[in-house]
Amino acid sequence: MGHSLAGLENPGRILSGFNGSSTTSLGDIILPVRAGPVTLNVQFSVVQEVTLQWQTDLYGSQLAARQCYQIAREAVANQEDASPPEPSIARDQ
Repeated sequence: MGHSLAGLENPGRILSGFNGSSTTSLGDIILPVRAGPVTLNVQFSVVQEVTLQWQTDLYGSQLAARQCYQIAREAVANQEDASPPEPSIARDQ
C-alpha cells in the first residue's frame, strides 16, 4: 500500500483474536475508507502474518481492509437499489 512500517504508531500492543489467541501489533495506521459519498478515517492494527512456509506476509491486513471496504460498498449499493415501498391507495366501497 506504499506505507512505511517505521511510521506506525503504538507498536508492541497485544491484540486478542476471536479464538482467544493473541499476537503483538506492529503498530497502528489510520487510512481513509470510502463507502459511497462518505469517507471515514479508520484505525487499523498491522500484524505480521506468518505463512505455512514461515515467510512473513504483510498483505493480510491489506486483504482485510479490502474486504471491509467491499462489504461497506455493497451495503451502500443495496440501500440505493432498494426501491421505496409503493403507497397503498385506500378506496371507498
